[in-house]
Amino acid sequence: MSEKLNPTSITRDSWDFTTDHFSILLKIIAIPFILSVSLEGFIEIYYGGNPTPYAKAGVDGLYCVLEAMWGVRWLRYLLEPPRQNKYFMAPFRFGRHEFKYASYAFILMIPIMLDDIAIGLNLPSIVTAGLLVLIFAFLFITIRFEFIFPAIAISHATSFSMAWRKSKPYWGSLIISFVQSLVIMIPVLAVLSVIGFIAFVGVWAFGLADISAWTAHDGFDALFQRSPIILGLYLIIKEGIWFLFQALLLTIIGLYYRDASVKIASRKI
Repeated sequence: MSEKLNPTSITRDSWDFTTDHFSILLKIIAIPFILSVSLEGFIEIYYGGNPTPYAKAGVDGLYCVLEAMWGVRWLRYLLEPPRQNKYFMAPFRFGRHEFKYASYAFILMIPIMLDDIAIGLNLPSIVTAGLLVLIFAFLFITIRFEFIFPAIAISHATSFSMAWRKSKPYWGSLIISFVQSLVIMIPVLAVLSVIGFIAFVGVWAFGLADISAWTAHDGFDALFQRSPIILGLYLIIKEGIWFLFQALLLTIIGLYYRDASVKIASRKI
């Protein structure tokens, strides 16, 4: 790069874009969000709050499809707004771009899915700790491949090797921006947690859920099993935070990718 981007500026611009276009984001994520809440609710109820390692891995795999349903359109809205139309911005779409997005995302998710399975097999603690360290390191490496997704969204040629090369000058800045995004989400999480607690008290106060014999010692899974309303509120807040966080991360990736694409195009000229 001839000019090094300021990670803090990119993070701030990404947050501003996400919040300024929040109504568009809500339209794009509506159906995937409903599907995500429904999936989490089914897993929570079916497995009694204790899903098997294979179920956890399966849910992680399905999230790749759910993210593809809205991630492609969000990145295209960010990077190529003049090409938007009612068909592409419809509440639901799953075509060639989404399939390609989900396929790449699934490949990158395989190590995490295997980690879910391994951790659930009651392995020795030292082995489990080693797996956690490896998966943490893998997450940092995965950032080098994230340029695949904006490339797919705007129909650029891409592959793991191309994304790896193209993101090289931005890797450190991407890591900084990702860490900053976590910091940004802390107050958001705090506010939504307070809202969730108020809703919880409201459900109890109006007698919409029988929690008279429930104690914190029983665990929240036991509470969710007793009250579908409380489970629903929890999942809506939990998935809402996750979708907002994912939108922020995709925006960060998209802005870095746009800078990389402009510089590459300029060198060709």
